[in-house]
Amino acid sequence: MSSMPTFDHLHSAIGQDWHIHDGALHVEQVKIAQVQASRAMSAQHTAFHLTVEMPVGTYGEQGIYSLVAPDGQAWSIFMSPGAPSAAGQARLQASFSYPKALATAA
Repeated sequence: MSSMPTFDHLHSAIGQDWHIHDGALHVEQVKIAQVQASRAMSAQHTAFHLTVEMPVGTYGEQGIYSLVAPDGQAWSIFMSPGAPSAAGQARLQASFSYPKALATAA
């Protein structure tokens, strides 16, 4: 697994189907719904939020998920449930904050 997904990588994937899974949840596809920049703790850090939409009728719990890109890159990410989409689909969210040097090293 790569160390950390970058804002640019995830932002360019908005609308794309990715995969997530954990030990108990067998969701094959999620859609990258939103990637929003947020206020970083310093000029040397980056911060952003990720929201993925679950398939209709599927719900995720708070926990660590493997988020897998179409190209096979994968990351272990702590995600929590968020507000459902306008269509009623469940969503999972993650927040990222790390030194910019990690983003260029990944």
